[in-house]
Amino acid sequence: MIQDKDGLITGTNNWISYDENNKKVIEGNEFLIGSYQAPRIILTEFADNSAHVTFDITFKNNQLIGIAYSQTGPKMLAFPFKLIRKNNNKKNK
Repeated sequence: MIQDKDGLITGTNNWISYDENNKKVIEGNEFLIGSYQAPRIILTEFADNSAHVTFDITFKNNQLIGIAYSQTGPKMLAFPFKLIRKNNNKKNK
């Protein structure tokens, strides 16, 4: 992802969807556009024939906490997520 001087963010979202038996059903690559204003970032996909997902993310301590949701596509969806950055103090030898 790239952020310009005005806070506009562009990038891509590479995704894979699995069925209930953990078999890959479909995968795709969607363009993302969004904006960042601390401590929040909003990203949305340019989706043409799949769910159009919006990511609403907040930075808190060393975590990204958010919700992803879609009101279009084959089904409405929403799911919470939390990404935690862990320090890796191991040095490469």
